[in-house]
Parts: sequence; structure tokens; C-alpha cells
Amino acid sequence: MKRILIPIVLVLILIAFWGYKKTNSQTTPPTVIEKTALPVGTQTIAESSTLKKTLLFPGTVMGKDEAKITAKSGGTITRVNFDLGKNVAQGQALAKIDDTGNNSDAGKNNFQSSQIQELEQSVRIAKESLVLAESDYKKIDSFANRSARDIAKRQYENAQIALSGALDSHLITAPISGTVISKNISLGDSVSVGQQIATISKTAQLKVQFFVDQEQFSHFSLGLAVNLIDNNGETSLAKITNISPQADAATKKFLIEAQPSEKNKLLSGTIINVTFDITEFPQKNDAILLPLSSITVGQNESYLFIVENGKAKKINVVIDNISGEIAEVKLELPKETQVIVSGNKSLKDSDVVEVKK
Repeated sequence: MKRILIPIVLVLILIAFWGYKKTNSQTTPPTVIEKTALPVGTQTIAESSTLKKTLLFPGTVMGKDEAKITAKSGGTITRVNFDLGKNVAQGQALAKIDDTGNNSDAGKNNFQSSQIQELEQSVRIAKESLVLAESDYKKIDSFANRSARDIAKRQYENAQIALSGALDSHLITAPISGTVISKNISLGDSVSVGQQIATISKTAQLKVQFFVDQEQFSHFSLGLAVNLIDNNGETSLAKITNISPQADAATKKFLIEAQPSEKNKLLSGTIINVTFDITEFPQKNDAILLPLSSITVGQNESYLFIVENGKAKKINVVIDNISGEIAEVKLELPKETQVIVSGNKSLKDSDVVEVKK
């Protein structure tokens, strides 16, 4: 019995081993990994023949006629007769500056200033001298008395002029009628000569001032239309009315003024955006304009990528000119060729790409 079982068991073991080997000998087909398409942005050769872009500048809204008032003398603000946003009339008294000295009492013109009180005293003495000289001349009409009278009269007039000038420098008046758009003093403040006191603007007519550099300067001319975008995103038109022929010595930029073409809600003193659309052309007729970022510049070569059959294709180029962030190159390719201008930094030749708008 055992002799019969042993061969049977061996046969079963061989069958099982053969089946196991056959099963494992069947090779599993390799897994195919599909490459993910990389998103890129493109523009055609035809689209690259010109470059359209929008220039943007910060601009300041102000009245067409404005007056900045500064202190003509130093001292303490002892009276303020105006408020921010209020209208004032030309010649209206706005503030009083009194450089108080050792005198505790006010003089004839209600100033404690020792300087003004000294000038008041000079006027008083000159007037007394004139009265005396006129009295002597009336008594005796002589050449000496007439000369003394004339001299006293001139001295009195000069003393009045000196006092009037001192009073004018201590009394701040409005040079024009308009709205107070800035107020830089308060009662009791100490001010120095040249310090700004206030700004008065004729806000019925507004203008916008902005600065451009030398490269952008050539795009502007008198009467040119520009867009004004306020803080609420609303757009209005304006025309260039003034272009400075000389650049600012510090900033090297040119001042340009524009006047709104229509009534709007712009407020004097606010900052807005001034925009202007321009079209640039390559210097060479057969060249195109591309973002400098679309070109990889190396020591031995400069190259970019185009789209060909859904894949990125590396193309060597020579840069003819660079202006800001724009490069001028020559590509002898069909006008419909798509040049990759974004998403190119991680690209390799033959990478699968997907054009995104």
C-alpha cells in the first residue's frame, strides 16, 4: 500500500510545482506612465510684430489754480480764522503770528511782538518830527525849514512802510478765493519762516499732475487723451495740457499735467491712476518683440520654445535689442507659429504642453 501511495504523492507534487512555475512564468506587461501636459502661454509670430501695453502712473488731483501759503515770519499762532474744506475770499485774514517778546501788553496794532512795537514807536516819533517840521516851516518859510520838512515827511513814510511790511508778515491773508484743501497749523503752534500754513484751491476746475521718465516722455504730446481711474475704479478721460520741457533735477522725471474732459467726482488732493495705451514696434523690420522672460539666456546660447505637434521645441535665438522687459529677436518661422511666453522656466525639449489662455 505504501509503495502505491509514494508514487502518487510524488506525481501530485510535480503537478503542483509545474502549475506554480507556469503561473509565475507569465510576465506582467509594463505599466505605461503618461506624461502630464505642462500648461504654457503663447503668442504667435504675427502677434509679436508689435507690442501693445498700458502705461500706468500715479497722479495727484489738484485745483487748476492753487496757492500754497507759507509763514513770512516766525512765532506763535495766536489766531486761526479758517477751516479745512471751507471757502475763503481773496484778502480774507486767515491767521495771526505773534512772536511775543518781553512786553506783556499789546501795542497799537494788538501785537506783543517787540519788533512790531519798535516799528510802531518809530512811526510815532517820525510823525511827531514831521508835525514839528511843518510847524517851523509855517512860521518861517525858509530853505532850511522846507528841507527839514521834506526829510521828516520821507522818514515818516518809510517808517509806515516798514510797519506795514511787518504787519503783513504776521497777518496771514488769502491770496486767492477758493477752498482750503490743506490746513497745517493749529492755535498755539510755533512756526518758522517758510513753513507751510495752508493750501487754497479753485476746485471748480481740476487738473492732474504726474511724472514720466525719459523713455516714456516721447509718447506724450499736448492734447493727447489719457484715462483717469479713481479709487472707486471709475474711469474718465482727460487731455494733456502741459508738458515740462525739463526733467526734475532730483528724480530725472518730467512733469505732465492733464485736465479732465468732463465733470467727475475727483477730489482735490487725492491720488489716482493715469493710464495710457501705446504700441511699440521693433527697430528691425523682420524682427519680433517678446517678453525677455520667455528667453533663456546662457553663456553659450540663448533659446526659447515653440509649440510643435503638442510638444515644446527648443529654438536658438540671437537677441538684437533689449528695452526694459522686452527683447527684440529674429525668428524665420511661419507667422502662425506659437511662441511660448509663459510657463517656460521648467520646460525641456519635447515636453508635452497644453496651451492656456
